[in-house]
Amino acid sequence: MSCGCAPLVRAALGGALSYRPPLATWILSYDRSLLIKDLSAGFAVFVLLIPQGLAYALLGGLPPIYGLYAAGVPLLVYTVFATSRQLAIGDVLPVLLPPNLVTSSTSTLAGPMAIASLLSGSVVGALRNDDGSLLKEESADWVEASIALAVLTGALLVLLGLLGAHRLTRGLSGSVLSGFTTGVACVIFLSQLPKLLGLSLERRPYSHQTLVDICLNLPDLNVLALLVGLSTAAALQAVKVWRQRYVPPATGDRTRWTMARRYLHASSRFSLLAAGLVTTVLSWAVHNYSQHSMPIIGSVPRGLPSPQLPPLSLSLLVQLLPGAFMLAVITFAGNWAVAKKFAEKNNYTVEGGAEMMAYGIANMVGSVFHSYVVAGGFARSAVNAEGGAQTPLAGFMSGMCMLIALQFFTSIFYYLPLATLGAIIVVSVVTMMDFRRILFAYQKGFRRDCLVMLGTVLCTFFAGVTMGLLCGVALSVAVLLLSTSSTEFSSQCCVPLAGGDVEFADPTPPDHHEKSFHIVHMSTLLYFGNLEVFKEAVRAEARTLAQVLRNRATNAAPGCAEKHELGAVVVDASCWGHYLELPCAAAIEELRQDLLVAAAPVTLTLGMVNCHPEVLKLLAAIGTVESIGTDMIYSSTEDCLRNCELRLRSRLQDKVSEGAAGGGTSLSGGDSLSGTPGTSNEVFYMSIESPRLDDADSVAI
Repeated sequence: MSCGCAPLVRAALGGALSYRPPLATWILSYDRSLLIKDLSAGFAVFVLLIPQGLAYALLGGLPPIYGLYAAGVPLLVYTVFATSRQLAIGDVLPVLLPPNLVTSSTSTLAGPMAIASLLSGSVVGALRNDDGSLLKEESADWVEASIALAVLTGALLVLLGLLGAHRLTRGLSGSVLSGFTTGVACVIFLSQLPKLLGLSLERRPYSHQTLVDICLNLPDLNVLALLVGLSTAAALQAVKVWRQRYVPPATGDRTRWTMARRYLHASSRFSLLAAGLVTTVLSWAVHNYSQHSMPIIGSVPRGLPSPQLPPLSLSLLVQLLPGAFMLAVITFAGNWAVAKKFAEKNNYTVEGGAEMMAYGIANMVGSVFHSYVVAGGFARSAVNAEGGAQTPLAGFMSGMCMLIALQFFTSIFYYLPLATLGAIIVVSVVTMMDFRRILFAYQKGFRRDCLVMLGTVLCTFFAGVTMGLLCGVALSVAVLLLSTSSTEFSSQCCVPLAGGDVEFADPTPPDHHEKSFHIVHMSTLLYFGNLEVFKEAVRAEARTLAQVLRNRATNAAPGCAEKHELGAVVVDASCWGHYLELPCAAAIEELRQDLLVAAAPVTLTLGMVNCHPEVLKLLAAIGTVESIGTDMIYSSTEDCLRNCELRLRSRLQDKVSEGAAGGGTSLSGGDSLSGTPGTSNEVFYMSIESPRLDDADSVAI
């Protein structure tokens, strides 16, 4: 085993050995008084899972029954390993927003999202058979690939959880997630139009191709399916809006009208099931007592399939690996946002690594029972919390109810119209088309965020969900590089005050050029993107200071110490963080040498202030600290203001003494300190600041 992999292996083994299933924590101290609340909440989620599961399985290109498989065993497994008490997993994914943007209003407006199902279908849909043809939806090969994708995604989640890599999701920009969510919502909406129109179309890899197919096949639309789909969507949207705007009356008010409204509000949680039952009865009547028909689900297998290891091949896993990694990161990002929101609301903590492992184990075990990729849902989690769930036992109840339904009630789904399932998905995602956020960013001057969101939306719609996410991330990185690599100068005078404080005055006093050292401050992280700008800024300041010192040396009386002028450019590293890239570290030594050569006949040296200890270790490892000299490295700006002039004069006196003795050696770093403090009370402070987001005309150095 190579030494490079050893730290990762040790971290994974350490995480595995120290892991303890959360079930052992809450089950032993379970309060029996919570049992009724947990069971009732679990049943409410189960009722929601049935229509959602059937609908989102079709979105993933699978037979509807696989949506119920994904809501059974994985939910039971997640109960054992979960640290979240309210999160309910299944075959949908919540709003992809950072935790601080996830609120109760977003759960009401957005509802469940089919991102996990859509991503799974997109990844599998890109695979090809041995003859070069694409896989067909609902075929045996498609099902096997979807199950293999669940195994691989689960394994990646477990590995990342053991390594503590749940922080990876922090690297996803909120603008990228917002644009990706809107783009995926548009893709899902368009993909469900054929069901609402009663059309039978082949799956297309790109949305604009689907739109063309719909337009070409409009003469074949099924009017009855259209009526069922539109009426179902309108009814579900009306219930959603009513639940959003209506606040249940206080529990103390027990009048008949108040109690009736309260029960009506509680029963509205079952609107999806009610819509499914009503349209199923209508479809049954149409097919049996009229000459009309519309597309329906058809026969649904009964019972839970026997456990079976998914067929895995090396070539298949290699093809699925990029998509599986994307699914792992995206699904956890959504799950983590929802879990944190409910944990904060109910005053308990969730563990990121444990949650990531719980999702991974649920996917891996679920795949043995023919489940595809599962994730959490905000709507079902909100129903779980609203029903009074206090522990993960509510999820166990939902899973058990689903297994019972699979065994005894699948036959009632035979006449369920596909238009109803399409309406369920459309209502869930239509409010996710958050173009208002894009418009808001543009109007308020956040043009770069607007560019990232709009670019991600367009790439997702026209290039596919996988490429859309990658393009969004690339665009976000490009905007970040553009924002941090273009910097501008602003001059301030740094004046030391009593008590060690520092005051920055503007405008700069006229005599600032008479000081012997300048501080160059960079208000952004130093990295490869702005390294050249930083180097040029330091060199420009060195040229200015060198000219001042030359003029002072020319005007000094013969024999004066000022004839041997010495100055310093002090780099303020307060914004560099605790790590410095190797090219940046090498650039510090390069600048030190440039200053010595370019300032002749006077001498310029380089200093550093507010440097993190870890950065100093890196600089010491390549010899830069020794070449600069520890006397020119300051712990704080105040330390630099008090002592830099003193140390420069000390070095200058040493140089004059060596010259008088005939040594004639040039000044080097690390000379001993002696002499008296200088009299300078002001120092020229050059600040390199990042341009404002709304400043499109900032001048690059």
